[in-house]
Amino acid sequence: MFQWDAPAYFYLLFLLLLMGDGDHTDDYSELRLHLDPLDSTSFFALSADVSGTDTLTLEWPSAPGLSFNVLSSADLSEPLSEWDLYLPGIAADETLSATSVELPILGERRFFAIELQHDE
Repeated sequence: MFQWDAPAYFYLLFLLLLMGDGDHTDDYSELRLHLDPLDSTSFFALSADVSGTDTLTLEWPSAPGLSFNVLSSADLSEPLSEWDLYLPGIAADETLSATSVELPILGERRFFAIELQHDE
């Protein structure tokens, strides 16, 4: 017969919250972005769209009050910590659940990443 063990239950709940949902986005960032840290289909994802031949639009989930950096590199083998700060301090849109930026396509191959800025 099952016997209620409150400390074990809360410990398992704590582990579940600590480990998250396995989507490779940390729970704290998901909460800041108004994503569900217990839903593996709710995660941070960057989308890219090319308009014509000269503009790349990047879009990602965001929440009011947050800021982001766009990082860039010509080499994917470089550690992310060594990528260039391409656009710093992009404020999240205050009315939408996503933020987007348009970048010029300059001919050279570049890779981009979005960095959520830390709390002040």
